[in-house]
Amino acid sequence: MKMDTIGIKTNKVPYGWPESRRRDVPGYVLNNGLVMLESERDAEGRYKAGVGTGGMYLQTGKLFEPVYSADGNITGFQECTPS
Repeated sequence: MKMDTIGIKTNKVPYGWPESRRRDVPGYVLNNGLVMLESERDAEGRYKAGVGTGGMYLQTGKLFEPVYSADGNITGFQECTPS
């Protein structure tokens, strides 16, 4: 069962600690604060949600599928249940 779509706040994620080593990595920060890293996807392409601050993130155990616009861009994410 899919939930409501969660919008995207930014399409890059600040990553790394200490702050002097922080860099932006490919991924998404959602409007609710969850983080979706391109490097943290399962074998079916679903994103493994993370939470955290200061460039460090822990996985939540939740999976999300991207929602695409008509032109193929990711516009948000929907939580999904593992199959």
